[in-house]
Amino acid sequence: STSSPFFPSHSPPLLPFPSLSFPLSHSLSPFPFSLFPSLSPSTFPFSLLSQKKKKMVGTRRNQGSDENGSGREEWMEEQWKRMEQEWERKLGELSEKMEKELSVKLEKRLEKETKNWEAQVETAVAKIRVLEVEINRLKRVTGAVTREDTAYEAARPNRKE
Repeated sequence: STSSPFFPSHSPPLLPFPSLSFPLSHSLSPFPFSLFPSLSPSTFPFSLLSQKKKKMVGTRRNQGSDENGSGREEWMEEQWKRMEQEWERKLGELSEKMEKELSVKLEKRLEKETKNWEAQVETAVAKIRVLEVEINRLKRVTGAVTREDTAYEAARPNRKE
């Protein structure tokens, strides 16, 4: 490992972002953010993380292992598993929330469409009634004869006698 004026090689490096809640111990090194300048605690792009993880784990293997080498790798694997579980949990919560919102929206839309359809049916029924009244009025005015009228007239006694 290399030493720097801020992180001497005999002491474990400090986490550059104290707001992260990774469990730290003296036997394990914190996540090496200095190797990944594109990462920050607020934005963790998982596709980038998984690529970096594979690259870093491969690098560690190629370098051989120092006394903490296998411990670091295990610690990193644990951190990735925890982050993946947290994101899966958050994704599940978001999915449930979106499903509920969509359900509410669909119920409201169905209610609105049902009321609209019911109003159209009521309007159509009212128009039919108006037409029936108009048809009956026209029959009386024009003297139109229907089969029922003919049957009634035939059964009636002749008035001329």
